[in-house]
Amino acid sequence: MSNLKNVFIGGVFYTALAKYSGVVIGLVVTAVLSRILLPGEFGIIAVAMVFIAFFSILSDVGIGTAIIQKKELTETDLSHIFSLTLYLAGISAIVFFFASAPIASYYGEPALAVICKILSVHLFFAVANIVPNGLLLKHKAFKFIALRTLIVQLAGGTLAVGAALRGFGIYALLVAPVFSSVTIFIINYSKFRLPFSPVVRRSAVRKIFSYSVFQFLFNVIHFFSRNLDNLLIGKYLGLSPLGYYEKSYRLMLLPMSNISYILVSVIHPVFSDYQNNIRYVATQYLKVVKLLAMVGFPLSAFLFFTAQEWILLLFGDQWMPSVPVFRCLCLSVGFQMVVSSAGAIFQTANATKYLFIDGLLSTLFTVLCLFTGLFVIRELNATALLISLSFMLNFFKSFFILFRFVLKESLLLFFKPLVMPVLLSILLAGILYGCCPFLHLPLLGSLAVKTAIAGAVVLGFIRFFNIYDWSVLLKYGNKTR
Repeated sequence: MSNLKNVFIGGVFYTALAKYSGVVIGLVVTAVLSRILLPGEFGIIAVAMVFIAFFSILSDVGIGTAIIQKKELTETDLSHIFSLTLYLAGISAIVFFFASAPIASYYGEPALAVICKILSVHLFFAVANIVPNGLLLKHKAFKFIALRTLIVQLAGGTLAVGAALRGFGIYALLVAPVFSSVTIFIINYSKFRLPFSPVVRRSAVRKIFSYSVFQFLFNVIHFFSRNLDNLLIGKYLGLSPLGYYEKSYRLMLLPMSNISYILVSVIHPVFSDYQNNIRYVATQYLKVVKLLAMVGFPLSAFLFFTAQEWILLLFGDQWMPSVPVFRCLCLSVGFQMVVSSAGAIFQTANATKYLFIDGLLSTLFTVLCLFTGLFVIRELNATALLISLSFMLNFFKSFFILFRFVLKESLLLFFKPLVMPVLLSILLAGILYGCCPFLHLPLLGSLAVKTAIAGAVVLGFIRFFNIYDWSVLLKYGNKTR
């Protein structure tokens, strides 16, 4: 079982390489496009991408994770499952193409019709890629995935900026997703050339059905939990407020997509090899929880007190209304970073039924908070604050279900690794709150000083309480050279 550590670290390293390179590329591209295009145009694309995500989930039907989990699938089984996804891809793309007019009419935005039709190409290839991408993860080809992702992101970002500079307007925002989905499918399929079968065998589908059906139901529920805000804010508060909210939300998600995602995307492919030893999985998972909490909770405090600097530096003065929205959403960063890893453990333990129940309750909390903000208070900042509250409630609920019913361990075992990260975040928030009134500096200077203060506090805290054994880490680093 010691091999788990080596495989896990290798997967994290290559995933981090792609993600952190992608973060730089993404920030540069976003910074350029945000200064050329209007907030309302970003809001229009945000609406279209919500529908893309929905159709993708309907087409996935939980197949992606089932490919990773089920070790007994044969080449013939995989071929028939791949053929099924091609049928689903075609049906989804056609339905989305013809649904473009009703979607545009509902939002009163004619441009949405053309945008949705173009994105139907993206939808087809995204769904067709489910099995090839699942096989890459199953074979733990993290290095290949990292290099592929980096190259595609760089090329797609360059093309998007070029299109914007040449006056393509809102359509420049479509270049990267369409280019990426087509290119990634071609690259992945070249790695696993699965033959197409006109008739899909039921026996192949049955092997993954009991696992994938609850994963699919969870994906649908989780989609509504995560995207209902975009759909309703765009309809009831307007597309410009949606643009401010969406930009803040995406920026808030960066820590998860580029820190916790690095660990989460590796957990299931690696931990699935130990699905018959749940106690071992639980003990190893607590180490992941401690690491995510140690990063997430202090980061939440840091982002809250540097919200204005990040928004204005990255997007410009026209995005100033996003600052209070971003601050509200940042309160939940630590909770979201830790809970984002829970799904992979549900999957590893073959407990997708509990994962579905967890998602159902999460959606209930999210809908209650969102409706309160939109229809009772009717204000964007309050809505963002209530959405953060729903993430916090879901954090406690998810881990109660995971530890009580799946891992069958005491919940106190889970909270123990959280004590020091929470204390650190409270200390950091107090120091930054006390320092902010005395910092009258330009944006870059203010951000640099706050970053230096936060870095000193975090490193000093970790060193003082000896949270990590640095000598062990150094020895491990020397061995890997």
